[in-house]
Amino acid sequence: MLLRNQFTILVMLLVHPVLATADPEPWMRKQNPKELAIIVYTMFDCPFSKDEISAVTDDVLGASGIEKIVPDETDPNDFPALSIVAKCAEIPGGYIYDYDIDFIAISRSHGVIRLGSRGYGSYGQGRAETTRNALRRYIEGAVASFVAANNDVPKNSQ
Repeated sequence: MLLRNQFTILVMLLVHPVLATADPEPWMRKQNPKELAIIVYTMFDCPFSKDEISAVTDDVLGASGIEKIVPDETDPNDFPALSIVAKCAEIPGGYIYDYDIDFIAISRSHGVIRLGSRGYGSYGQGRAETTRNALRRYIEGAVASFVAANNDVPKNSQ
């Protein structure tokens, strides 16, 4: 039974990145599609730090030609921002994880507003390297959707 559950989780982890790239939404479009604000949170017992998640995010954005910027709640053109929340717990033989990755807007009057309805994260279990690889795939899925939504925006817009 345990082997079958692990196989099911493995299949879900392998298939999910294909499903994670949603159809681009109009709210993903930005005036300057070569910039994206990123907000990272880690909770509990993850096998990596907030700085390591930021480094992975920088790498994924760089590969897509996008610069990471600091969110500016006073600029309505600064959205969407990408929120990455990693929650983990250590278990015998590895970790269980729950990654909540989605596009958000931040405003002084309304706080954080989730723009997406499906998210790009998932949950699962595995060794530390498995959890890192899964996180990277989910971030890549979100960035791919952002790039697709902004594909026809002139690259030198600002």
